[in-house]
Amino acid sequence: MNKVSDFFIKANWVMKPIMNSPLHWIFSSRLVLLKFKGRKSGKEFVTPVGYSKFGDTFLISLTETNNRLWWRNYIEPWPMELKYKGKWRSGQAVWIKPGSVEYKQLFEQIFNRDRFMPKIFKIHDYDRTVGLTAAQLDILLKAPSGLVRFN
Repeated sequence: MNKVSDFFIKANWVMKPIMNSPLHWIFSSRLVLLKFKGRKSGKEFVTPVGYSKFGDTFLISLTETNNRLWWRNYIEPWPMELKYKGKWRSGQAVWIKPGSVEYKQLFEQIFNRDRFMPKIFKIHDYDRTVGLTAAQLDILLKAPSGLVRFN
């Protein structure tokens, strides 16, 4: 795991109560809570995640997908609740297939808006005027990285 991912995994136990409190506004510009039921277990999970918002669509980009397994519920569309700025929203989420055209386009959208995001994915030379190069896309695919879209 990278240092950033390791930090956030350890910080989850602190972030959940904060995100469920009146103090959520401290982190709401970068974090949401996800609530979902496991497809096989039926068990309910709540986890804080970073997001990018475009209109009514939330994109949840993931690093180290081999160490985070919740996203597997979304290989096919599956219900999810998302707590954004203190209010729960219900919707469907779906895993975007790595390497697909949509995967590349959505990561470019995220990287174009948030200049720090490419660095989280170990892409230090991203150019907004060019978009993701084949070599940079390869870095994302080898990371392994992932993307879940929530509407």
